[in-house]
Amino acid sequence: MINLNEKVNYQGELEVFKIYEDGREELHFKDSNVIVSGLGYGLSLFFAGEGSDKLDDYKLLYYQLGVSGSDALQVSSTYALGSSLPLADYTDLYAPNMVKEQNQLKNDYIFFNQAFGTVKNPIILDSSSVKFNIIVDKLLANDLKQNRKELYLNEIGLFMANPLGDTIRNTNIQYYEGETSFDAEHGHKYKVDEQGNGVAYSTCHPKFKTICHKHDIKHWRVQREGSELAPVHIHHIPKRKESVETPIMVAYRSFSNIYKSSDFSLAFRWTIRIR
Repeated sequence: MINLNEKVNYQGELEVFKIYEDGREELHFKDSNVIVSGLGYGLSLFFAGEGSDKLDDYKLLYYQLGVSGSDALQVSSTYALGSSLPLADYTDLYAPNMVKEQNQLKNDYIFFNQAFGTVKNPIILDSSSVKFNIIVDKLLANDLKQNRKELYLNEIGLFMANPLGDTIRNTNIQYYEGETSFDAEHGHKYKVDEQGNGVAYSTCHPKFKTICHKHDIKHWRVQREGSELAPVHIHHIPKRKESVETPIMVAYRSFSNIYKSSDFSLAFRWTIRIR
């Protein structure tokens, strides 16, 4: 498969505007953005005929907002936001035309139930440039706080819809959370981070509710543990083959902090050029 990241020069620019009820627009941020390797990977799958057979799967249909933007993520190898918003931080309304949950491919693993905003078709500027106008409605992502501290929007990612298509079924998938293998007559629910470190949560003996144990997980390996009625043992995080739709990030930009409120909408005007 041809690696288009080595043969094509991608460029981009992001403008962020606050838009008020009376139509006023206030420029908040403007700078070049990073086109990450996911764009070349997705296009390589398309031209090699090794990815999805549906044209719509290669469209840039989703975005994510986050609160942990960093200069360290301004590199082509970035595959995920520093800390993307969950669905509840966008809205408590059912609004699938504005935001929805999808699975997401991060570093060859699947992260499921990730929140994505929807992107409308871009404006074609010329033979090598398109502009996306991403609107974050005044109803979305307002008054965010954590432990009573204000959370500021400061990063955004643009995503290709599902370039792997059915081909992902050829790869074993491990989820960031789920259930371990059933060993020693029990299993555990587990959750790990992107490095595969986490915990298999406490499980108690069905007849003795006070006798419980849990396992640490290091680099996707469940560590040995036991209890009075369960000899020292291990579990495994199952590998699966199944159908999942997986957007892949193609562009990223951190920007100066915005505390979003219902006083304004946000417009992210994102230009991408291929030279």
